[in-house]
Amino acid sequence: MIIGPDYVFISTPKCATHTMYDVLQKDFGGKRLKPYHRREVPDEHKDKFRFTAVRNPYSRAVCMWWIMTNSKFYSEPYHKTVRRKNLINYLNWVRVPSNQVRRMKILTWTQCQWHPNDIEFIKLESLQEDFDALPFVNKKIILPRHLKRTPEVLNVLNAETRALIREWCAEDFRRFDY
Repeated sequence: MIIGPDYVFISTPKCATHTMYDVLQKDFGGKRLKPYHRREVPDEHKDKFRFTAVRNPYSRAVCMWWIMTNSKFYSEPYHKTVRRKNLINYLNWVRVPSNQVRRMKILTWTQCQWHPNDIEFIKLESLQEDFDALPFVNKKIILPRHLKRTPEVLNVLNAETRALIREWCAEDFRRFDY
């Protein structure tokens, strides 16, 4: 979470967090609150403009799966739970409520689970344009891109994985118009 003079940015895992943290702290007077993906806004900031970034649920699911299976931080506990680097296995795992590896399960919440209805959002797919339209943005900033080595979404999705993501993230598809 970043608290600025007249805004609050609440991050969503795998949705431009690094980009927003960098720009809001450097160019818009933001201060980061820990933990990294904090969601509870302190009472003294609840009246400020609140926003988040969202992402197409297909690409977010693939990116989260990639990170869970290839990042040293996540892969060991994930593999103890799921045991295979398989997208279908991963999608079945995230869709089932569980207390196993609680920190990881929270990070895999859908975007609608992550955020209440009373928050504005910008889309990763139109990030620069949406960012420029935010009410506190009063100067032109070119947003940096933090590129990760994740597979192209179209290369790993098939009819079965698309159906699993569509079911798991149905509310995200509706609420954010994907």
